[in-house]
Order: sequence, then structure tokens, then C-alpha cells
Amino acid sequence: ISYVPYLVDDMFFIKMFQMVPILAAFIVFAWLLYKITKSKAIAWFSVLVFLMASQGSTHTNLFYNYPLYYSLSFTVLVLSIILLLDFYNNGKKSFLVFSVVLFAFGLLFYETYLLFLLFAFLIIFSKNMQQPGSFGLRVRRMAFHYGPYLLVAALLIYLVYVRWPRVGRALLAATPVALWLAAQRPQVWGAGYVM
Repeated sequence: ISYVPYLVDDMFFIKMFQMVPILAAFIVFAWLLYKITKSKAIAWFSVLVFLMASQGSTHTNLFYNYPLYYSLSFTVLVLSIILLLDFYNNGKKSFLVFSVVLFAFGLLFYETYLLFLLFAFLIIFSKNMQQPGSFGLRVRRMAFHYGPYLLVAALLIYLVYVRWPRVGRALLAATPVALWLAAQRPQVWGAGYVM
């Protein structure tokens, strides 16, 4: 997916695939903050602070160096958290299902995103502790709501690191487009390029 912006030799196309996902990540993150704080000022201020702080860094910034790959996956995971919050606001189970599906899709990009399990647990724990009922009932609800996230993470860890360690990591890294572009590199990037 990292090579998609370079499929067409047009600077507008390349910049569109670099800037739109970054902008989408900022907007979705601001939307999440708005849903949590109910303050537009805090949401937009966080975007402003992030933009200012990211420009002053001398370290590698994944959002800017790999714009489509990391910003798209981050956007998907933040949308997963937003859907989880919406599930608790309106009670529709479809929001929980879509949240888990987006979480699973986001995990395919970067294993460090397993940290989002902690965020999901904190949301599920806090929302269920506010619900009426006995402690045992609340714990069962938490297990029912958090179980799919754990199952997806455990399945991914098992497949990638235990069952098929070489094949699993290769499948996550080698999409058909990436494989095709790797084969075309000498022609696309010039005869002097050595892989």
C-alpha cells in the first residue's frame, strides 16, 4: 500500500495520496477528541498543537515519511475507537462489530497498534462500570464487549508470529501492488537504479 501514490507519474496524484490521508488522520483525531470532551476548541487546538509539534522534530515522523501507510491505518484505528464510543451512546451492536472489523484491519498495518487494546479496554471498563446492575453482570458485559478485540489480536499474533512467522510477515508486507512495483523498479525508476 505504500507504493500506491507512485503508480501514476503525476505530482498532483502523488501529493494527493500523501496529504489527504494525513489531513484525514488529523480530522478524525479531532473528531474523537470532540466526542470525548464535547469541546470544538479543544479538538481543533489539538490539531494545531500536533501540526506545530511535528514540524519541530528532527526525528523520523511516520505520518510524514510513510503518509499513506501509517496515517491511513491510524485513521482506521481512531474510527474504530469512535465506533466503540458510538456503540455505548446508542447501544447498536453493529457499531461494536464495525469497530472490531476496523480494529482488525488496522492491526494488519503495524503491530504497535496493539496499544489500542488498552484504549478499548479503558473505554469498555469505564462505560460498563457506569451501567446499572450487579458487579458480575457488568464483568460479563465487559467480557462480551472486549472479547472480540482480544480474539482478533490473539489470532493475528498467533498467525504472524507462531504459526507462519515468515509467511505471515511477508503477507502483511507484500501486497500485489508492492510485488508488482518491486518487479518494475528498474524500468520505473531508471536503468541506473539497483535494487
